[in-house]
Amino acid sequence: MLEHAPWTPRGMIGGSAVFRGRMWLLGGGTYDTPDKPQRLYFTEVWSTADGINWKKHADAPWHPRQYHDVAVFDGKMWVMEGGHADLHPCNMKDVWYSADGETWQELPGTPWLPRHAASAFVHAGALWMVAGNNMTSDAWKLTKGRTEP
Repeated sequence: MLEHAPWTPRGMIGGSAVFRGRMWLLGGGTYDTPDKPQRLYFTEVWSTADGINWKKHADAPWHPRQYHDVAVFDGKMWVMEGGHADLHPCNMKDVWYSADGETWQELPGTPWLPRHAASAFVHAGALWMVAGNNMTSDAWKLTKGRTEP
């Protein structure tokens, strides 16, 4: 659709978001390669209604991350967990949400272990997060602002 998007090329985002009639790009990053020896991490929030005209909504307050999960649930977009090689430990356990892509709030007190590359999905009226790279066979659900194992 568009040869050169206005955002820096990236990947490593788990899931996608279609929200309020727009496709959304939330954070992400790049691998380190011989040509580009340093990984890049982003907090930018972009959207488009047509794949051609992109709007930057925010540099989100969450820490830059890769392999995070993105979902739409309860009238909001959600960014959950993820990794950043410069953090110790490199995995995160935070959860952020936004009703407009511009104003972000953190959901405090997430009870799960840090991870990245989990599986996130909406099912039976809840937002679920399952497993991830920490190799814990757990499943968590969020219903009306409450997390449960």
